[in-house]
Amino acid sequence: MPFDGTYYMHNVDIVVYDEFNFEHNSTWWTYIYDERYVIPDWPSWIEGPDYIEIKENQDLEVFFRINSDTSWELEIFKDEGFGFFSYSYYGGYKTNDITLWDYGLTVGDYYYKLLMTDVVDVTSEIILHVHVNPADAPVIMGPTGDYYYDVGTGESLLYQLKDNNPTYYKVWIDDYVIQTDNYYDGEWISIDLDSYIFTNGTYHLMLEAFDNDGYRTEIHLKLYALGDTIITTTTTTPTETTEKTETEDTRTTLGIDAPNALIALLSILSISGLAIILRRRR
Repeated sequence: MPFDGTYYMHNVDIVVYDEFNFEHNSTWWTYIYDERYVIPDWPSWIEGPDYIEIKENQDLEVFFRINSDTSWELEIFKDEGFGFFSYSYYGGYKTNDITLWDYGLTVGDYYYKLLMTDVVDVTSEIILHVHVNPADAPVIMGPTGDYYYDVGTGESLLYQLKDNNPTYYKVWIDDYVIQTDNYYDGEWISIDLDSYIFTNGTYHLMLEAFDNDGYRTEIHLKLYALGDTIITTTTTTPTETTEKTETEDTRTTLGIDAPNALIALLSILSISGLAIILRRRR
């Protein structure tokens, strides 16, 4: 069997027989490790956010996914102002989720490099920018990084805004403000993508939250819109054409927009019905 992140051990038993004297028979055994590599059917890559914001002294906990059909390893480096250095290490096998965790971060900017390499030297990397806000700044919780969206499927993005002294927020797509309003602490806001994105392409979404203390927090999302919204109409071609008469036109236009004509018609029907009843009684 091919090596796919584990090894396979095969036991081999060897027996020697002496047909003249069974006491001379002997048995011994050995084992064989099978560790053959196979070329992956599809390339490996890592996916996850590339920018997030947290508050001072808040623990950093970010989730990433390694997509692979073979074994791989992940190295994480952290920038402390003197270049990247090895921060932690994780070994994995096939598709798996991993967590980047850090703590004790003060106000400022931090950079983490995640470098994934699989057994056939396919590499993928993400550089995560972490911005640490003062403890009193707003907190935005919701999706960041790359997001794939099928146009016209009614998808919405949900974010929760938290702050002790909140004021308002803004949502941008590229250079346009698409949504703004006041918010309260812990409020969930929804961004209806179908209202703003009508065709395929790549868009940049940014959400800003402000408070009355002068603090501001922002997060970013890279939107990959797939497909187009296509509106189709069905046209039926009649086999015969009939020219409308005046009577047909009158019936077509008679309705709530012509109340006098409607009352007159109902009156005529009522009188006709009365005449029929009187004739039957005679």
